[in-house]
Amino acid sequence: MSISLFFTRWRNSIFGDASEAETAYAKLSVGGESKYPLALQPWGAYYGEVVDKFGVTWMITKQ
Repeated sequence: MSISLFFTRWRNSIFGDASEAETAYAKLSVGGESKYPLALQPWGAYYGEVVDKFGVTWMITKQ
């Protein structure tokens, strides 16, 4: 029998200002990978997802 462990490292950051969200997304993208571009979503908020250079997934939201 084998056992696999999977750990997900993620952070959720909520911003009230679009420029702060865009700046954070851009800085976290350097050396990392963009999963979902920061864009207006159907539910009315801006949302984007990026994996930084350390492998931490960040969900950026501007409500």
